[in-house]
Amino acid sequence: MTDLHADMTLKDILAANPKAKEILFDFGILLDNDRVKAHESLGEIAAAHNLSERKLEDLVAKLNVLP
Repeated sequence: MTDLHADMTLKDILAANPKAKEILFDFGILLDNDRVKAHESLGEIAAAHNLSERKLEDLVAKLNVLP
């Protein structure tokens, strides 16, 4: 599987691993929310949800250990 990173779009992350939705939800990123756009990068989405850089790093790390 490709390593996921903050510059990837939400669409690409979910295409790479649909289970990512669960981790995103755990970090307060609700995919049914109008604030989340599939064409935005994970970094942009994290900023819109006021996630710190550290939280974004934690999020990316958790996404990369998904089976």
